[in-house]
Amino acid sequence: MFFCMFSGIDELLAQDTSSYQLFHSLTKEMQERIVEHDFTSFYELNRFVQKNRHKYKG
Repeated sequence: MFFCMFSGIDELLAQDTSSYQLFHSLTKEMQERIVEHDFTSFYELNRFVQKNRHKYKG
């Protein structure tokens, strides 16, 4: 499996459109958890969202 790695969540959101769109579709609470994890790829970000979306419903 191929996926791009970035230096952290800030670069990921700035450089990867899919990550940006996913992040901004989430609740503020879930966004805060994502920032705490400082993901470096869309794969990691999406995996976290799929596993935890039910916990952070808006």
